[in-house]
Amino acid sequence: MNNKEGIDARLLLTRRLAWDMLPHSLPPSVLRRLGLVPASEEGEEMEHVASHLRLDQLVGIEQQLKPVLPIVKDIMCAAMLVDLDGSSAFLNEEEIGEIVRASCVGMLAHLVNLEVVQVNDGLRC
Repeated sequence: MNNKEGIDARLLLTRRLAWDMLPHSLPPSVLRRLGLVPASEEGEEMEHVASHLRLDQLVGIEQQLKPVLPIVKDIMCAAMLVDLDGSSAFLNEEEIGEIVRASCVGMLAHLVNLEVVQVNDGLRC
């Protein structure tokens, strides 16, 4: 993933998504597990604050998210914890990754369907 200057933005995006997707006590350890250099204490605080600024932009669609997010959580947990036959699931990283990917796409499709999010046919503004 490259930006206009040809710089790999994957590391920055990984850090931002970890802070935006996880409870804020987890990103430092998750990022270390992913092989990223831990931020300083001040850097972690800056990443935490920046995450809140990004997430605060969703206040306008909070009403649409509130009823859906608990359902998404229940579906994801059921998919990860229970196998097809109802027994406890023992999923590998690839299977969990596929559930998470599909959940993100499904949630985004739901928001597009509600016209909360608009798709711009791939055009960049």
